[in-house]
Amino acid sequence: MVQRGPGARVMADAWVFPGGIVDEIDGAALAREAVAGEFDDGDLPWVAAAMRETVEEVDIWLTSPPVLSPDGSRRRGEAVFRSALDLGTRFDGGLLAYFANWVTPTMIPLRFDTRFYAAEAGAHGVPAPDPSELAAAEWIAPRMALAEAEATERLVPFPTRKILALIGRFSQVMGFMEHLEQMGEVVPVRARGRVREDGTIATILPGEPDFEVLGDLPPGAVAVADAAGDALAKGHLETPTGL
Repeated sequence: MVQRGPGARVMADAWVFPGGIVDEIDGAALAREAVAGEFDDGDLPWVAAAMRETVEEVDIWLTSPPVLSPDGSRRRGEAVFRSALDLGTRFDGGLLAYFANWVTPTMIPLRFDTRFYAAEAGAHGVPAPDPSELAAAEWIAPRMALAEAEATERLVPFPTRKILALIGRFSQVMGFMEHLEQMGEVVPVRARGRVREDGTIATILPGEPDFEVLGDLPPGAVAVADAAGDALAKGHLETPTGL
């Protein structure tokens, strides 16, 4: 997990998984050349972005054959893909298992459509956080991270907590990856929000009571929309447990 810097515009100080925004370069011909794997063209930008952001944020190269950071310098954007090719390797899209998709509730003005991928980093996966973006990076057992989040010792967004709860069901990486291989189609999680009388927001997930009748609230529908977005990012909304 990585800790976002205190000056980040979104989720400052929060502990999350490495990631970022899909850029134009992630769907370009260079990315197609540098990322090996059998997947639809529509999935290429997501996979390429996951590979690129992992290099940019923590300098872990999910390539086959594996490589270490060539000279210790930071690479960004298309330079990440060019460097892999220059080293005679390619990012291995087959290492990634797509297993979750969370979409921000409609009432939150700043919204995200986030895909979660899992990969085995191997012995070479030593995180080196980019100080321009991150305050820290570390390997941590999912159950420990979740326990610290629930004890308010670690700031963890609600969706990240749910992912940690899922991973924490398994005692070994192999068991988790085997579970992902047996999964069917990934269904987007589109939570809805209920405004209480005190102005706080209760997050309702699909399948829970009142979800179908609650409906989607448009951005700015309530005065606390901005506060709700901040609370959701920081994991302070009251939410049900379990995934």
